[in-house]
Amino acid sequence: MEVASDKRYDTRFDFDFATRLLLDIAQERSLEGLLEKSVSAPNPEIARSEIWLVQKGDICSRCAQRPQCPDQTRCLHLVAAGESHVAADAEEFSRFFNTQERTPLGVGLIGRVATEGRLADLENADEVRAEFPRLEFLQTEKIRRCAATAISFRGEILGVVAIFSRAHLTKDRHIWQQIFSDHFGTAIANARAFEKIRVAGKRLEQANQRLELELAERKQTEEKLRQSEQRHRRLVETASEGIWELDEQFITTLVNRRMAEMLGYEPKEMVGRKLHEFLFEDDQAEMSARITARRQGLTERYEQRYRRKDGSTVCMYVSATSMFDAEHRFLGSFAMLMDITERKRAFEEIQRLKAQLEMQNAYLEEEVVQAKAFGELVGQSRALQRIVKQIDLVAPTEASALVLGESGTGKELVAREIHLRSRRKDKPLVRVNCASIPKDLFESEFFGHSRGAFTGAVKDRAGRFEAAEGGTIFLDEIGEVPLDLQSKLLRVLQEKSYERVGEDRTRRADVRVIAATNRDLQRQVEAGRFREDLFYRLNVFPIQVPPLRERMEDVPPLAKHFIETLVRELGCSKPRLTRAAIAKLENYHWPGNIRELRNVIERAIIISGGGALDFDLPVTESAVVPSRHAAHAKSDTEPEFLTEAELQRRERKNLMTVLEKTHWRIKGENGAAELLGVKPTTLKARIKKMGLSRPESA
Repeated sequence: MEVASDKRYDTRFDFDFATRLLLDIAQERSLEGLLEKSVSAPNPEIARSEIWLVQKGDICSRCAQRPQCPDQTRCLHLVAAGESHVAADAEEFSRFFNTQERTPLGVGLIGRVATEGRLADLENADEVRAEFPRLEFLQTEKIRRCAATAISFRGEILGVVAIFSRAHLTKDRHIWQQIFSDHFGTAIANARAFEKIRVAGKRLEQANQRLELELAERKQTEEKLRQSEQRHRRLVETASEGIWELDEQFITTLVNRRMAEMLGYEPKEMVGRKLHEFLFEDDQAEMSARITARRQGLTERYEQRYRRKDGSTVCMYVSATSMFDAEHRFLGSFAMLMDITERKRAFEEIQRLKAQLEMQNAYLEEEVVQAKAFGELVGQSRALQRIVKQIDLVAPTEASALVLGESGTGKELVAREIHLRSRRKDKPLVRVNCASIPKDLFESEFFGHSRGAFTGAVKDRAGRFEAAEGGTIFLDEIGEVPLDLQSKLLRVLQEKSYERVGEDRTRRADVRVIAATNRDLQRQVEAGRFREDLFYRLNVFPIQVPPLRERMEDVPPLAKHFIETLVRELGCSKPRLTRAAIAKLENYHWPGNIRELRNVIERAIIISGGGALDFDLPVTESAVVPSRHAAHAKSDTEPEFLTEAELQRRERKNLMTVLEKTHWRIKGENGAAELLGVKPTTLKARIKKMGLSRPESA
């Protein structure tokens, strides 16, 4: 139930008292003195003030709130409290320090403020008694309101300030309570820093005494100690944040020396000047919106760039609070600023490197997926051995290489092998498919772009050359690069430099270039569709990859390799590769080369269901190499052609040979049908047509 307001207390806010208190705590260098000053100033309307700090859990075993404590490593300690007792028109004031009272983080009003970082206000006596049922003085001292704010420093919550009042708290008190909390957080950090300095000073004194006893150089040691103390004092003084006060028209009324130094002015040069004079033109519209919010009483924390006296940019973290009088008229704004220019630059560099690393990882993941399509260099043909020798010759050098060949012959695999055998093998290999890039995006894809360079460029983006820094870039389908961009690509090859789209900064490119194409670039040059100088730059070491039809002896090992790879990828049973199936593969001219071979094998594995593989391929006249299992040198006595009767006789003899070898087993693994590469029903029909029958001894 709400208790009537006590008329004995003046609820008007004492700005002088608040200012003196802020100045007092700002000058205090010890934590004990800071706590003592914070709760030592009696105010009749304030019944109790409490300072809670986040510290390690120390009495968890006997703490009454242990069951509600979510984190027993840290909790809030009541380190200072001041009480004003009013009885029979006499006022008594008592203080308590370093009590045994603890509050878990996130539990109760005090705990919630410490985790959420916002001001909490209990506006009537019932709410206060409900929140703090064990505090006996609430009723005796006629507590009407409780407000708690977080003590923070640079984004870290250090504790909570709680005020129990006998009168209603005006809004300006909440504002000053927040300002006090912010200043108190800074004062705590400074006090702890001074404590470290005092400890360091004590150690220096002890060292000085030892030096006096050992070296008898007391004067020299004292001078060094004095100079060291001065250096420490200067470090602490320069660590203070900037303070900037503006009136209702946002004209500067007060700045401290640190604030003026950050902008390159003397303090007197800034006083009387409007806030917008220190902003860049691009930021003034956004600041106007912030000014509107300030007039409404919003407290803001944000990052803002300012223009220094010399025109350069400085980035600052701003914590700004609005000031109002008792009638809620806007008086101005008070802000604390911290220079974060270097930190922001470092963060942007980290973001750039992170984006570059993510891009490199994406490219590498793409490379891993595509590398599985062709596996390693597989085969024993002389053509493949010749390619390997060429790779071994060019890989250790920094020369550009041009890989030529039809689609599907494995040009990218050759480029990857050059990279893996080079000194750049530990750096990324970035693949660029020039045929898949829209014409308008070639330059951005190659060299990157800055934010706002064109419509849709919402952030900085590294290009493929930047992603390949220190490694190798593989330009597949190089013949698809537009003619107007080829000059910029030539510059990268010649001068090792480039610029992002929309950026004037020249970047160095430590990248090895390997290009590939299925086109005749020489004809492209003659037709005026490809730069001659770029062609000669790329054609330093050409490698011609022959089509699969010219190295048919590599078909069996490639088929076995693809079967092993695809069985793992598809998660199916391993099928059987018969001699008849290999003969089919060898008697096909493979217009799609190795890529087509892999696709045919993958389809056959799916259809086989774990049995024998059967390839539905046409036997074309263009198959240049016959099956090595069926090809035999022609005898001098072998006729030039066979008659129908001779052909049937040989077919009958061949069929009997297979049936005897398999003991007349028609179907199944290693059966006659599988060895001949025909269906069992087809084989039975042929046996019946030829009038063959199984002997009794078979």
